[in-house]
Amino acid sequence: MLERELINLNIKTLVVGNLLENCYILNIDNNYLIIDPGDEAKTILNHIHGNLLGVLITHYHKDHYSALNDILKYKNVPVYDYKDADKEITISKFKFKVIAYPGHKEDLVGFLFDDKLFSGDF
Repeated sequence: MLERELINLNIKTLVVGNLLENCYILNIDNNYLIIDPGDEAKTILNHIHGNLLGVLITHYHKDHYSALNDILKYKNVPVYDYKDADKEITISKFKFKVIAYPGHKEDLVGFLFDDKLFSGDF
C-alpha cells in the first residue's frame, strides 16, 4: 500500500474520440499527469494550466493512446506504461503504483494513487 496520502489531487475526466474513451487529467498544485490520451490532443492540452510531468498509458489499444505523439510534441515528458509494472513511482507530489493485469490486452496496467485506481477496459 502506498504510504502517503495525495493532498489536493484534482481529477478531471474528459471523454474523447469516436469511441468515447475516458481520459483523465490529474493535477496537484498546477503539476499535471495525463492518463490515456485517447484522441483530441488539443482538447486535452487545453486543460493543462501548468507543468505537464508525464503521460500514463493503461494499454496500447488506439483509443487509449492516439493523442500521445501530439502531446509529446507539445512537451517531451516520460511515458509510464506496462514496462513500469510492479514499480512505485514518485513524480513531484504524485506517488503511484503500476499494477499489471493482462487479459484484455497483454500490456494492460492500472495506476494506483492511494485509494484511486485508474484502469483502462478493466
